[in-house]
Amino acid sequence: MMAVRPAPVLAGLPNLTTTAWTTNPTVPADVGVVTSSQSQIKDLFGLFCMVTLNLIALLSNTGVMVAIARAPHLKRFAFVCHLCGADLLCAILLMPLGIISSSPFFSTVAFTVLECQVYIFLNVFLISLTILTITAVNVERYFYIVHPMRYEVKMTINLAVGVMLLIWVKSALLALVSVFGWPAYGHQSSIAAAHCSLHASHSRLRGVFAVLFTVVCFLLPAVVILAVYCAVYKVARSAALQLVPTVPAWANANLAKNRSDSINSQTTMIGATHSLPQRLSPERAFSGGKAALTLVFIVGQFLLCWLPFFIFHLHMSLTGSLQSPGDLEEVVTWLAYSSFAVNPFFYGLLNRQIREQLVKFHRCCSTQATEIGASSHEGSLQENLLQFFQRSSKSTEAPSGCVGSHPKNTADQSVKSSIRCLRYYRDRADGCPDFVVLKVLIMPPKRRAASAARAGGKKAKEETSEPKDAFTSAKEALLAAGPQVKGRRKVDEHCQVSASAEVHEDYDCMLNQTNIEKNNNKFYVIQVIKDNNRFYSWNRWGRVGEVGQSKLSPFDKLEKAVKDFEKKFKDKTKNSWSDRANFVSYAGKYTMIEVDGEQDAEVKVDEVDGKVVKVSKNVLPCTLDGATKNLIELIFSNDVFKEAMECMNLVSGKLSKKQIAKGFEVLEEIEAAMKRLEELSSKFFTTVPHNFGRNRPPTINSQGIVEQKKEMLMVLADIELAQTLKSETEKAQEEMIETVPHPLDQDYNSLRCRLSLLDTETEIFKIIQKYLEMTSDVSRNPKILNVWEVDRETEGERFGKNDSLENRRLLWHGTNIAVVAAILKSGLRIMPHSGDRVGQGIYFASENSKSAGYVRTSKNTGVMFLCEVALGKEKTITVDNSSLKKAPAGFDSVVARGRVEPDPKEDTFITLEGKKVSVPQGQPVDQPQYSGSNFSNSEYLIYKESQCRLRYLLELKMA
Repeated sequence: MMAVRPAPVLAGLPNLTTTAWTTNPTVPADVGVVTSSQSQIKDLFGLFCMVTLNLIALLSNTGVMVAIARAPHLKRFAFVCHLCGADLLCAILLMPLGIISSSPFFSTVAFTVLECQVYIFLNVFLISLTILTITAVNVERYFYIVHPMRYEVKMTINLAVGVMLLIWVKSALLALVSVFGWPAYGHQSSIAAAHCSLHASHSRLRGVFAVLFTVVCFLLPAVVILAVYCAVYKVARSAALQLVPTVPAWANANLAKNRSDSINSQTTMIGATHSLPQRLSPERAFSGGKAALTLVFIVGQFLLCWLPFFIFHLHMSLTGSLQSPGDLEEVVTWLAYSSFAVNPFFYGLLNRQIREQLVKFHRCCSTQATEIGASSHEGSLQENLLQFFQRSSKSTEAPSGCVGSHPKNTADQSVKSSIRCLRYYRDRADGCPDFVVLKVLIMPPKRRAASAARAGGKKAKEETSEPKDAFTSAKEALLAAGPQVKGRRKVDEHCQVSASAEVHEDYDCMLNQTNIEKNNNKFYVIQVIKDNNRFYSWNRWGRVGEVGQSKLSPFDKLEKAVKDFEKKFKDKTKNSWSDRANFVSYAGKYTMIEVDGEQDAEVKVDEVDGKVVKVSKNVLPCTLDGATKNLIELIFSNDVFKEAMECMNLVSGKLSKKQIAKGFEVLEEIEAAMKRLEELSSKFFTTVPHNFGRNRPPTINSQGIVEQKKEMLMVLADIELAQTLKSETEKAQEEMIETVPHPLDQDYNSLRCRLSLLDTETEIFKIIQKYLEMTSDVSRNPKILNVWEVDRETEGERFGKNDSLENRRLLWHGTNIAVVAAILKSGLRIMPHSGDRVGQGIYFASENSKSAGYVRTSKNTGVMFLCEVALGKEKTITVDNSSLKKAPAGFDSVVARGRVEPDPKEDTFITLEGKKVSVPQGQPVDQPQYSGSNFSNSEYLIYKESQCRLRYLLELKMA
């Protein structure tokens, strides 16, 4: 017999309290003899490695099981917990015996025949249990990713328990085969531990059993796992190649946008949300190497651990060999055993939520410190797969085909259905079971942001002579924006349930119906709510702006609440919930309104500089000076956004980009088909709900009202931008590891704009102050609170294209305070109003009183800009000309001369980057040569956005 015979990788330790460990008198004397100091070192090192691996398996599996058991929200990781339980049994029963069988230091240990049979039984049973559980975990992931909506409805506790019992029964039956007629050791009364191996039996059935064991516990699971991840790969890759979200023009443009400084055009901006990450082309993102690497990573761990083991034992059994060459059996045995130590890391600890729960448990045990709320956005493997769905833009409705599939569907139809589900589930990566690597496969192909391109030194695209107006650009950008990433839905504030209640998945909708003829302006809210183990269907309805009536229906099962929700949705809209992506509005029925969800996952609340803010880590002090800090607070204030919406009679709640875009489209229909005024007006107020109280909704029956509604939608789009910037900073906080910058620093950085507070004693401050005092309206009596020098990222490069233009002036531009953040982010842009007095351009004024008329304040605090405008050769007009879309041939700008103008004799000059810029310093005086002008105050128009640059921002106290 061999001196050292490793235990079969099919081994499990018998009951340690009953096993009789004896020295076998029949074992040859040479067993266990060490021949040299070199072999002793080798054997000692091998023993150390085996013991270390055993300890890792014990600790890691125990840790994952404790984390899952202690946290109710981790109960969905039942299969992972079951896998760790099986691996823990292997670490307790199997690996210690493997050490005894494999190490020469225990070579004299012998088993009785009964003990050897029990040992072989436990080997087969525990290995089968582990591998079949791994298969179940991966199949579960397949359904979670490819059929996510079916998953939560179908994956019940009963189903999970049933699958686990089936695994135990199947493993036990397979192991029993090894007891009856296997192994056969003839008339031996005891067997050396090293020889208690599956392939070492003299039974003629060992080849049959080896084939059966290999097929059931390796070949079939390997095929299933490979098929699962090939299917996931196919869906993910198709999604990435076909569903690349279009980069919004307004999101990547560093060009400014503006509104007209005239009666029907108050300042509203739309601009880049944030610096989009650079994106690769599909060809680069899906090179063969990356795709192959991903599949190897997913399936490789299973094959690496188990393929050598099963091939070895299958070969030994079929060839009839009783002795293995050298240390080969030891190598394949412990390579397989390593799976018990690797599984808890691969399937458990890589999951963010499990890892955080372990950290909490450790801190609780060691320091009794306050637990830190879960906030990290570091993804597990499968979370990052689902974060493919989260990191682009957003969509709340699950597309048609997401729920269920027809058995007659072809493979391609299944893929398309899965892709629709993947698009939808971009917004619901909320901590699923574990996988990471598919992120490489499924991140949308990346595009280079326009801002990044310019920042990188590439020449910015030249503006056309007739630039696309801001209204058209905003509409196209909103429509082009991919599905939006929405937060977990917030339970309706009027629903009386416990604080722990939450909306189930995306079963939450806001319906609206406006009919001017019948004086209908009503809403309908439907939600499925989970409150611990209780389920409800919540309905609330009434007139827009009122609380209305409500009904809370309890159910004992989630499926019943969902069914009630879908029935009510069908009754009210005549649409199927599962097909809401193709929603069709019907006369007399409600229309579904897309309202952005809110992130209501609570994080720790700390006091930061006297203001309560939501944070998740240690917050650094704010680095901004006091005045700038207050400004950032003001322009990112939700109260400011709310005031702006209330001024426009809009209902509270953040409309999604898609819903705002629908408003753009309906407004264009109104403008193009005035003969259908009442019907289209009803459609518009249904699409963008307004609060008219009990008054009859007005008909949109004039171009002036159309322009007002365009202005309103531009404000909504800018508020959407500012809130997106704010949410980006909050998300960035959560992704920090130890400390996070102050929230206001995050908001400030998101603007990508440097604001330098001017000292009141500087010359430029005094010039600006005099400019304000000389040209302001006494009735509003604006007072300077603070002045900042503005330096927008990349704006200097764009403005530099006009270095050849002389005649530069520092001119006023007024704005709504709700859109200041959008202006700082993306600049001033041309507004679309065809009814403006001097056409479609960017409007400025030389008198503060003129631009101040377009300032919307918050608590009497307003914001105005002073811009350097490269006027070049001016075309003077004295009568309205709303048809202008570009400067007349031979001219660079248009000046609508007013009957009064700041005294040009008092103008002073400042030098900005080597260019002389005139600044009015005198009081307005009559202009006799323009006494017949239609304009009381002069208005300065440019038709290329690159001809202006933000220079100073003024915070004013206004009456």
